[in-house]
Amino acid sequence: MVHDFQLRLGRFMARNTLTIMRIALGIVFLWFGLLKFCPGLCDVELMAQQTMTVLTFHLIPPATCIHILAVWECAMGLTLLFAPGRTRIGAVALRVCVLSLFAHLAGTFLPLVLFPHEVWKHLPYAPTLAGQYILKNMVLLASAVSIGAATYPTRSGLRLVPAVVRARRTA
Repeated sequence: MVHDFQLRLGRFMARNTLTIMRIALGIVFLWFGLLKFCPGLCDVELMAQQTMTVLTFHLIPPATCIHILAVWECAMGLTLLFAPGRTRIGAVALRVCVLSLFAHLAGTFLPLVLFPHEVWKHLPYAPTLAGQYILKNMVLLASAVSIGAATYPTRSGLRLVPAVVRARRTA
């Protein structure tokens, strides 16, 4: 009986893991993006503004930078939540979203180098709360890689999801 439950649970997870990951990632990006539209609600708002201002060579005002970031995060969140990956348009939208996620997440790691006094209590082993917030993005990056592996075609035609499901069926 326990073995049957484990097999059913394993099959469920194999079939749904990427959908669950895509929805969770979409919620996180949409939520964090919406917070950036409300000044003072996002604890890393100032750091995000500073990073974006540095990346734009101070050509774009900080308030505009944070709104651009908010729109970007909301767009990625909505794409992850609602792009039908099984259609051609949905698959293209998810591919563009995954590339956008990589670019965004690369930018989120920059404060670790640009503003070390704000993200490290003791460099390199004791991050501040803001540093921990940034470091958790490694998990988001891993999720983006998994979604990308299921979304992008490969030369050999291998796809992540069918391989996982086949492995679970034979277990």
